[in-house]
Amino acid sequence: MIAPGLYAPVHQHFFIARMDMAGGEAFNQVVEVDVKAEEPGENNVHNNALYAEERLLKSELEAMRDCSPLSAHHWIARGLIGHNTP
Repeated sequence: MIAPGLYAPVHQHFFIARMDMAGGEAFNQVVEVDVKAEEPGENNVHNNALYAEERLLKSELEAMRDCSPLSAHHWIARGLIGHNTP
């Protein structure tokens, strides 16, 4: 419950983060995951199937996004803790 009489089981959080990508993608990665609707057909006979499509974001510039209530994506941050960058 987020307020009396108001419940939000599905909602979005908007955040701003700046990651230090020094060391390259071997040490730090950000993967964007988009939810896509499967095309109707043999693998989607009820026309309600969804799948996740991942895309590696290779730079801070490539990762810039505007907030959009029409998209259903999230990000996965992967990194090595305690590594020594050259």
